[in-house]
Amino acid sequence: MNHCRFCGSDNFEKPLFKYGVRHYACAPCGLLSFGENGRGFLDKLPVHEIERMPFRALQDVGFSLTDIARYCKARRAAGQEGRAA
Repeated sequence: MNHCRFCGSDNFEKPLFKYGVRHYACAPCGLLSFGENGRGFLDKLPVHEIERMPFRALQDVGFSLTDIARYCKARRAAGQEGRAA
């Protein structure tokens, strides 16, 4: 079973997102722990993981639905379906 590296919650309590080899974080912890406004965490995730992230967690750090849609579209256009380079 996987646990959030920061708060210890497991994947039954909250959805977890894999941001590295054997490293998982729940959305709120990941967004608050990596860089300014959660952008560093989003750069570590594949596009399909970003799209399944709870909107409330994104909204709490200042992202709008439009911001996320543009970000995902730009990553796809750049050929970065996986983690950003």
